[in-house]
Amino acid sequence: MDFKDQINQLADRVSRLKDSIQTEEATNFSVFRDCMKVTSKLDKLSR
Repeated sequence: MDFKDQINQLADRVSRLKDSIQTEEATNFSVFRDCMKVTSKLDKLSR
């Protein structure tokens, strides 16, 4: 899966979860970690 596909998948996940996430901790577990995985791959690609 390439970077563009991963970003689109993350965007879809955020769209589905945005109204049900109630706390900062829930955001961290459901969205932020996935975002960090994708951006760390971008960092590796840019080197």
